[in-house]
Amino acid sequence: MEAPTTPTAPEPAPPVTRIDGPVGPRRRALSPEVADLLLRAQAIEKAQTGADRNAAFRLTRALLTGARRAGISMRELAECLGVTVGTLRTRAYSDEWISEAVFVELSGVPVDVLRRWRRAGRLPHRVTGADGYTYDLAHELVVALCDTRRRTTRVTSERSSMGADVTLERQ
Repeated sequence: MEAPTTPTAPEPAPPVTRIDGPVGPRRRALSPEVADLLLRAQAIEKAQTGADRNAAFRLTRALLTGARRAGISMRELAECLGVTVGTLRTRAYSDEWISEAVFVELSGVPVDVLRRWRRAGRLPHRVTGADGYTYDLAHELVVALCDTRRRTTRVTSERSSMGADVTLERQ
C-alpha cells in the first residue's frame, strides 16, 4: 500500500490537553467507516520507514485523537487496531489538522462530500495552508464520518419500512 502524501499543516491545531476519556458531546460507537480509516492509517504506518514513517505516525495519532474527541471509547479503538488501551493513551493526546487530500485518500469519501459537509457546518474549522492544501480538524472529520453512516442507516430503514427495496449510496 502506498502512503498518501502528507502535506505540512499550516499551523498547529488549537491546544488540547491529554485525552483519557471521551471529550466529545456524546458517546459514539466505532463505525465501520472509522474503523477502516484507522486500519488503513495503521497499515501505512507499518509499511513506512524513516521520515515517511514519522509522518504516517503523526497521521495515525491525529486520527486516534479525533476518534477519542468524537466520543469513541479507548477499548473499541484498541480492539479495532489490535493494541492495548495503554498504547493508545500514549498516542492520542492532541487534535491536529489533516489535509483534505489525505483524508479523501484514506477514507474514500469524495471531495464533493467534504465540501457539502463544510457548507452544512459539519466541518466548521477549515484552513488553507501556504502550500494550497485545505485542512480540517481530525475530530470534526471523524464525527462527520460517524454521523453520515448513522443518517444513511436511518434513511434506509425508513424507506425499507415503507416496503420499497432501496439501496442508498453512502454520502
